[in-house]
Amino acid sequence: MKQTKEEEERLWALQQEALRRQQVLADRAMKKAAREVAHGHRSTQEQQKTEHDKKWADPYDEKTPTHNNF
Repeated sequence: MKQTKEEEERLWALQQEALRRQQVLADRAMKKAAREVAHGHRSTQEQQKTEHDKKWADPYDEKTPTHNNF
């Protein structure tokens, strides 16, 4: 009986360690995926800003040297 109890304890500890390891690996994968999504969003925003800045570089002609600043 004592040997069976010790064996159960040992197997339980191994199972818990395996579950903890799986959780750590899943957490790492989730964080990596979140970083990749954030990087994708940032790239998209930078591209959209560049396109916007090209289209609206000087909409009121304020940056030309002949502009009158009243």
